[in-house]
Amino acid sequence: AYYPLPYFCGISTIISTIVLLHLYRRLRPRRLPSSLPGPKSYPLVGILPHVINTWEDWPEEAARLSHKYGRTWGGGLPNVPGMGGAFFFVVDEKAVSHVLSKNFENYIKGPAFRSLYGDLLGWGIFATDGDLWRVHRK
Repeated sequence: AYYPLPYFCGISTIISTIVLLHLYRRLRPRRLPSSLPGPKSYPLVGILPHVINTWEDWPEEAARLSHKYGRTWGGGLPNVPGMGGAFFFVVDEKAVSHVLSKNFENYIKGPAFRSLYGDLLGWGIFATDGDLWRVHRK
């Protein structure tokens, strides 16, 4: 007698493994520099559980984490549209000036950011790059 169940289980296992590996590679938080301090990061979700658990007191929690980890810290986030896979928290005046005014050409938002947040932010200073950003800045 012919029993197709073992073949079906084997093929299902292979397909499921491929799909899960693809999802893991797609959703895992971006690799951050090992020297970047921050809260404990978990596979796939990064520090999102910590952010969610402290959301109601996030300003105070961010200040506490800045005191604990220093003037620049960060963590991984799920790599889905809107989260980007990582974030950096910067409270150093020189670093903020570097990003927002002196070298802003090197820190573009790009089309993915504009397509996701364009309706919310419009084409003002928070959603533009390059020459248009420079016009809004002045």
